[in-house]
Amino acid sequence: MKVVDLSHKLHNGMPFYPGDSPPCFSKLYTYEANGVNLTELKMSGHIGTHLDCPSHMTDSSLHTDSMELECFLGSGLVIDCRQHLINNEISAAVLEDTLLKNTPDYLLFYTGYDSHWGSESYFINYPILCRELATKLSAMQLKGIGVDVISVDPPSHGDYYNHKIVLGSGKIIVENLTNLEQLFDTKFEFYALPLKIEQGDGSPIRAVAIVRG
Repeated sequence: MKVVDLSHKLHNGMPFYPGDSPPCFSKLYTYEANGVNLTELKMSGHIGTHLDCPSHMTDSSLHTDSMELECFLGSGLVIDCRQHLINNEISAAVLEDTLLKNTPDYLLFYTGYDSHWGSESYFINYPILCRELATKLSAMQLKGIGVDVISVDPPSHGDYYNHKIVLGSGKIIVENLTNLEQLFDTKFEFYALPLKIEQGDGSPIRAVAIVRG
């Protein structure tokens, strides 16, 4: 069995979505001074590698605490999108060129943009879904989708149309994934379990892939 970590590290000074509050991780107690280490966490529910529940941008009652746990795990498939970027949008043709014998629970879109993590360029001109692709994904029998960028929508567009299309179909969106290139042409199980936050619209996660055999 092989476990692939698909998550970025949480730390002070890490990237966060423009307009959100910066995360803060501080030591309340230390082993040297108090005989115990205790860290206080202050952060948005959408920091780092995280998921969006349908309630994030719709009037859905599907929250981190009300969705069945099965919604956050299942079979996964990584799609290499680098040859399907048109004007910085992932074309819907990426689905036509992907051989899906059986639709997985999760489609994870690799653009390679996670290499910009930690730099200002990570928030500029990152690849997004085209509206047609978002619409097609919303009609598929998926539990959710994942991307290796900060958002499925452009930073300059205020109506978050791709979020609303995908989340409106009852699926989750996982953002800020990394290491997806390790899973090309590989069958794996995808795990994206959120914290059980009351009426949570999203949560940081430790996203992992498990390759068996």
